[in-house]
Amino acid sequence: MEYRTYNSENCLCDRARIRTRPYIRVKRRNYWISIAKVVYPILGMDVGDMDSLRIEFLNDPAMPSDWFIRKSDNGIQVKRTSQDRLYISNKELVLAILDSCKEDDRVTFLVAKEPVEEGSDIHALLWRKGEDIRLRSK
Repeated sequence: MEYRTYNSENCLCDRARIRTRPYIRVKRRNYWISIAKVVYPILGMDVGDMDSLRIEFLNDPAMPSDWFIRKSDNGIQVKRTSQDRLYISNKELVLAILDSCKEDDRVTFLVAKEPVEEGSDIHALLWRKGEDIRLRSK
């Protein structure tokens, strides 16, 4: 009989492992989208240039649960907490994301390290069921 092994290498609920992966957490409580520091270099974000840093979220109308992200001059302003963490506060966006994902309270996305197309700056937000793809917060 073949067994599936659950350990710190493959178990998605391991908090230490989540912190080292590029993730974005969407929470209904205060309508925040938290951005992990590991995401900065993926999106080409310069932490020293926080005053003008903006992020844009994209959604595919044909597949409403598919979300994408990119750094953009027309995006939503990124803010910084006193602990030097980045976040976005936007009620409409948070509710749209949670509704399309059929989640009530919060959801955590992995950010794809490679863009969706060569030469593009758009990165997919991965949350579907599957090995090493979906991370859900408790």
